[in-house]
Amino acid sequence: MIKTTLTIILFILMMTVIISIHEFGHFITAKLFNVYIYEYSIGMGKKLFSKKGKETVFSIRLLPIGGYCSLAGDNDTDLENNPEIDVDPSTIPNERTLNGIAKWKKIIILLAGVFMNFVLALFIIAIVYLSIGTVSKAPEPIIKEVISGYPAKEAGLLKDDRVIEMKYDNGYALKPSNFSDLSSFLSVYDESYGEVTLIVDRQGEIIEIKVTPVLDESSSSQRYVIGVNSYDYKTEKINIFNCFSYAFSYLVLMTKLIWTTLIGLLKGVGLNNISGPIGIYKATSDAVSSGFTTYLSLAGILSLNIGIFNLLPIPALDGGRVLLTVIEAIIRRPIPKKIENVIMTISVLLFILLMVYATGVDIFRLFRG
Repeated sequence: MIKTTLTIILFILMMTVIISIHEFGHFITAKLFNVYIYEYSIGMGKKLFSKKGKETVFSIRLLPIGGYCSLAGDNDTDLENNPEIDVDPSTIPNERTLNGIAKWKKIIILLAGVFMNFVLALFIIAIVYLSIGTVSKAPEPIIKEVISGYPAKEAGLLKDDRVIEMKYDNGYALKPSNFSDLSSFLSVYDESYGEVTLIVDRQGEIIEIKVTPVLDESSSSQRYVIGVNSYDYKTEKINIFNCFSYAFSYLVLMTKLIWTTLIGLLKGVGLNNISGPIGIYKATSDAVSSGFTTYLSLAGILSLNIGIFNLLPIPALDGGRVLLTVIEAIIRRPIPKKIENVIMTISVLLFILLMVYATGVDIFRLFRG
């Protein structure tokens, strides 16, 4: 019971911080460009507390998962359901609305939330590295040993083969800078991906080898492997001067892997691996059991995931709204409101369907154990 309560609190705290930081990005850049801000809210639903500043109402609401930054010119009709905002949108000068400012300023405001998610992820992962104190620096992507009985041996990989590129059938490719990149690349593998293509340098000869990873039954992490080992890792100390460098490199790799997964999903590959709120809660529970450092790592990766997800060109997300703004800049006129509303409605419905599907997958996993 105590663990469940702690998990719920830490789950809510994690989601609230990540989303509030995202919305703060919109808030601070809107202030920078003098866009009128109706409300900055932490949480959703019924208001628990609010205080009005010079213009903006700052509020805390009942449902602690979520938040928003309400800007002039952006869904002004929502003000009808918020009696605390006693400002008539028609009285706000057009140059102080989201649609009245220069397109490049609007794009910066829309992308600022994603940027803040990346910054938050960087700081969290840097703290994780500092708390660990040391890091194992991966050797070059050269195979030291090919293990008998595994796919790599059957596919024809040999000792001292240098892996220069890895490819999935969904079109994503990675040129590993070290052996850890190989492991990370395989960490997102799903059976529906099929074969993995390895481009190796064998004493100057470039060879293409196809291999199908297998699930490592001896590992509790349920990861896919091909059956190769690396040369020895080197241990390096982490300090305040290099922690951000290591964190940045790690997040760059994770970004590549997240895009790999997203590209696969667009092609219908790996749909059974997506997670919704239940899956995130389960991951939080597992992280809490493993310790605070693991919990922090999850928060950092989740912040990165949310940032990247918001970059997708779906009109209901920041990336989609940036796309619409770019289109308006190209055609030099606003997209007709009726067309924009239809696009937004369809994208929201698709987003809801995705969340329902992800939740269904989460529930299936829970019952499957």
